[in-house]
Amino acid sequence: MNAPLAILAEVTHRCPLRCPYCSNPLELTRASGELTTAEWADVFAQAAELGCPLWR
Repeated sequence: MNAPLAILAEVTHRCPLRCPYCSNPLELTRASGELTTAEWADVFAQAAELGCPLWR
């Protein structure tokens, strides 16, 4: 299996801005439906295990 070249992670949809080019949904996701910090850390760890380069 080839490693992913990159990942795109949108960690929240709670931005109050309404930029016309933004990909956030019109109905913003409630905070309770978002991943926790620990869950995101696990996502990034899994991506790293697959060989995806992660930038800091």
